[in-house]
Amino acid sequence: MLMLKKILSFVFLSFFIVGCGGIADAFQSTEETIDNTIHINKNERSVIHIPNTGMMDPVDLNSTDTLPPAAVEFTIVKYPSHGTLLFTANLAVYKPAVDYSGKDFYSFEIYDTFKDKITTYNITIVINDQGAMPEIVGDPALKTVIRKLYSFTPIVRDKDTPLSSLLFTIKNKPLWASFNNKTGCLSGTPELGDVGIYSDISISVSDDISTVALPSFSISVVDEAQNQPPSIGGTPTTVIDSGEEYSFLPVSSDPENDVLLFSIANKPSWATFDKKTGSLRGNPQSSDVGISASITITVTDSIAVVNLPDFTIEVK
Repeated sequence: MLMLKKILSFVFLSFFIVGCGGIADAFQSTEETIDNTIHINKNERSVIHIPNTGMMDPVDLNSTDTLPPAAVEFTIVKYPSHGTLLFTANLAVYKPAVDYSGKDFYSFEIYDTFKDKITTYNITIVINDQGAMPEIVGDPALKTVIRKLYSFTPIVRDKDTPLSSLLFTIKNKPLWASFNNKTGCLSGTPELGDVGIYSDISISVSDDISTVALPSFSISVVDEAQNQPPSIGGTPTTVIDSGEEYSFLPVSSDPENDVLLFSIANKPSWATFDKKTGSLRGNPQSSDVGISASITITVTDSIAVVNLPDFTIEVK
């Protein structure tokens, strides 16, 4: 019996982890601690198969009907905080609480027929709320000048993950710039030797479950003395009757074909403004009768700023 016990102590334990539509397998020796992270979707189950002899028949993850008898013993070290854990036959079945998303953890030990511990499993479960991916937006300046600080920080929202827990990454970072992986801030001061175009820059953010990215962009570094500013023109309508549609689109161009960005000051409350075209539109009602003064539309190539003369719009 002693010899048999010694031989069995070298038996390898095979296991399969099923979660988030995938299967992982491994073979581990005795008396080890195994740390695993499993990703599943909200309201799904995670099932760990732990056969100690031969191959198990396929298991229907949507059913807990009759299963084969257990071949090893389990001891739960730590129960999960946000779900239930069930050992049945050679399965460890985790089910998250209804509509819970986030992280959970449990730990258990496996013993052989001689009551000797084979393996300790520490299992982290990441429950993904498929509708709660992080969002990232922003309009980085596409042009900058030497010896002037460039800085861009994207705006990020995530309804179920603290912003301090998000991780930012960047691809094709300019050599003259630094990047903060906690905030997503890209900043730096290029010098004369950095003049040129830096293409396909991509900033991403991850909540450890999903990763989203801004559209790729380029940054042109130029000598300010050589930059040619954009132009803007047009004559906006200054009087309109309530109930009528108002629309004004300035005429703008750039001699270097730079991407232009528009802004507005003192926009009427009844109007909308398109920062990519400079379009000002709206449909004022009787409650909007009055004068909106000192309206200013500005265009920039990220270096030079040019604006239309201030104007007013009277709604009668």
